Amino acid sequence: MNRSTTGSAGEEFRDVARDALKLGGRCIGAARDWLGEKREEFDLGRAAGRSGVSVHGYRGVGPRGYRRDDGRIRDDVCDALADNDSLDAGDITVEVTAGVVRLAGSVPHRMMKRLAEELAEGCSGVRDVENALRVGRPPHMGGATAGTASSTGTAGAASAGAGGTYGADPSPAGSSSGVKPSGPSGNF
Repeated sequence: MNRSTTGSAGEEFRDVARDALKLGGRCIGAARDWLGEKREEFDLGRAAGRSGVSVHGYRGVGPRGYRRDDGRIRDDVCDALADNDSLDAGDITVEVTAGVVRLAGSVPHRMMKRLAEELAEGCSGVRDVENALRVGRPPHMGGATAGTASSTGTAGAASAGAGGTYGADPSPAGSSSGVKPSGPSGNF
């Protein structure tokens, strides 16, 4: 860049424009070279594809007639589900038949349903995934149910649990604690 402070503004503008054109020409030349290299790689890949040779590797191409055992696929899918920190797989069942993975059970969030399917698809030997997972907590995970006894040791709590009265006052003889029992009495 040859700029002098003694020249006019017009000359300085021409110098800046000339420098920008030179820089732009170099950038365009570099981009043209890079695109030319990529075009050659692409053309080589297309030519190799027509001749049966892959330029992108052979991962996933096994011997003729090879099919992964369903037990091994199931183990890999179960490992992938168990190893992911973002997925609660505690109520998921996995079945594999002829490379088709069937996921059943429930998960707490829709994101986990999608994640479980993606993890199963990523396992080697999986041909397809049938995602029958339900979103929401399973019925047995939602708290106390009728007919379960409490382990507090008090007679009132054990009899309330055994009688199926959900939310009964566990204090002996129903002493008045000032709190109304909640439950299926219709008061909401």
